[in-house]
Amino acid sequence: MPNIPPIDINDFKTYFARDFNYGTNLDQILDSDIIKAINQANIFIHRGIIPDNYLVTAFQYLTAHFLVINYRMSFNGVQSVGQQIVQSNSQGVTESYAIAKDFTKSTVLNSYAKTDFGLFYLSIIKPLLIGNVGII
Repeated sequence: MPNIPPIDINDFKTYFARDFNYGTNLDQILDSDIIKAINQANIFIHRGIIPDNYLVTAFQYLTAHFLVINYRMSFNGVQSVGQQIVQSNSQGVTESYAIAKDFTKSTVLNSYAKTDFGLFYLSIIKPLLIGNVGII
């Protein structure tokens, strides 16, 4: 039986009412963008470690993370390249991100550290990753 996403477009728009500019123009977040992000989140969410009472919130933030990644990529098209965690220095002003080493060492977790929504998702799942062992 397939895993059904615990949210739909309206749930997402209600939860993130102030975070995104929804509409029908190509420079706005389309319903099809949200559907795509929900489908991606549905692939990557790990239902085996996330308790039911956290699942909807975790799913919302993971969907928002993919929505931001997809939106950024849509403007770059075939020129799109992976965004890395940044440290830069310009005219005496330094910008850097302090991301926990657990996240930066892991290829999978590092990918979630590229958006604020992904970082929030990581804050939900991080305690759930400690000591979990699966049997194959």
